[in-house]
Amino acid sequence: MFSAIFIQKLISNITNKKEKYLDKQGKILLQ
Repeated sequence: MFSAIFIQKLISNITNKKEKYLDKQGKILLQ
């Protein structure tokens, strides 16, 4: 069984990566 903490960490990891990626894309578009 997966622990709830592990799932939360995984989701926050993915969210952080998406935010960083979108931030990079946004900066490229603004330049």
